[in-house]
Amino acid sequence: EYSMSFDGNDDYVDLQSAGLSNNPSNLTETAWIKYTGNNANWGIVLTKRNSNSQSWATLGTQHGKGMFARDAMNCSNTITGTSVDDNSWHHIAGVIDGNIYRLYIDGYFVDSIIANCSNPGSSSNMILGNHPEWSNGSGLSSWFKGLIDEVQIWNTALTQQEIQQYMNCPPTGNEAGLVGYWNFEEGSGTTALDL
Repeated sequence: EYSMSFDGNDDYVDLQSAGLSNNPSNLTETAWIKYTGNNANWGIVLTKRNSNSQSWATLGTQHGKGMFARDAMNCSNTITGTSVDDNSWHHIAGVIDGNIYRLYIDGYFVDSIIANCSNPGSSSNMILGNHPEWSNGSGLSSWFKGLIDEVQIWNTALTQQEIQQYMNCPPTGNEAGLVGYWNFEEGSGTTALDL
């Protein structure tokens, strides 16, 4: 019924640690998105970065396409997929399985990369909508513009079958490996409940 709306300028949600260690070796981030931003820009859905703008997992859009990235000093690994800037809802999922990164859009496998970047060390909280201190250096905005819903964070590498399952039937909140789940059904207020 409800979702979070982001204006593309300065809106973000601080998810604290999201139940994760600083640099997990297994991770799945998923969300439903309706991206309405400028497709020349990035639109960051989920990221956890350190003070040097290094991240171990950034999920979002790049040039209007779904994106999952691992960034570190002198090392950047990015997967981009199909367009998600058609004013429709799309499901996007990023999976870390050791040093293998996978991107899924609408439940379908897009591509994978081997990310051998160095460990970025301690990092800030998990942020939804962009990290308020991050700039991509190009002068382009990376703030997400559009709607985000059904955000899930897992400390395990979900399979494609599991991604499709939870995409269509949201978790109840007590599944093994689920460390954060926000369905944004509050409708108003300044707190989104982690289910």
